[in-house]
Amino acid sequence: MTRSPQPFRLTQRTAVLLLFFILFTMLYLLLFYPLPASAIPEVRMENVEVTPNSTITIPIIVHNVENLGSGTINVIYNPSIVRVVNVKSGTGNALEVQSWNADNTEGIVRIVAWSANESKSGDVIFANIAFESLKEGFSFLNLSVRDLTDCFNYTEIDFTVKNGSILVRRSTGGGTSEGGGGGGGGEAVVICLLLHQDRPRRHQW
Repeated sequence: MTRSPQPFRLTQRTAVLLLFFILFTMLYLLLFYPLPASAIPEVRMENVEVTPNSTITIPIIVHNVENLGSGTINVIYNPSIVRVVNVKSGTGNALEVQSWNADNTEGIVRIVAWSANESKSGDVIFANIAFESLKEGFSFLNLSVRDLTDCFNYTEIDFTVKNGSILVRRSTGGGTSEGGGGGGGGEAVVICLLLHQDRPRRHQW
């Protein structure tokens, strides 16, 4: 007499083992094969040190951006420690500064920049700001990004912010300013294309 095949039945023990295997596999993949996170552009300025009575030029960098066309950025600083003397366009992968206005009484500089002919991607110099150090002390450089706009579809670009600072003190053997000192004036250009690992906080005004 021929016995007909029995239908497969999933026992409770087998179901538990199968579920455990699936969960273990998913956990393994998440731990050892993480999904690539989409990088958000970062608007940054660096923390620098300068001697009194010197001039230092610090760029605003838009890091890891795609198709940047234009933007408006304010920088807030301590006007009793430093003052803004000039704002210029950068060279190479940079936007063109269209207008700027520095209020050295309130401690804020407003900058508008764009690229008229092509979009900018990667690490883009938004603007170079020249500060004059007035006396020893500390000045924050707080970025207030009004907008960053895509060159092609004119939509706003999402971003994060990393604020900078200027520490003014007399050199003890190696400063960041050239020709600076007790009475001399000089200019130092800070190269700000360093990749920082710390994540900035979101800052929109």
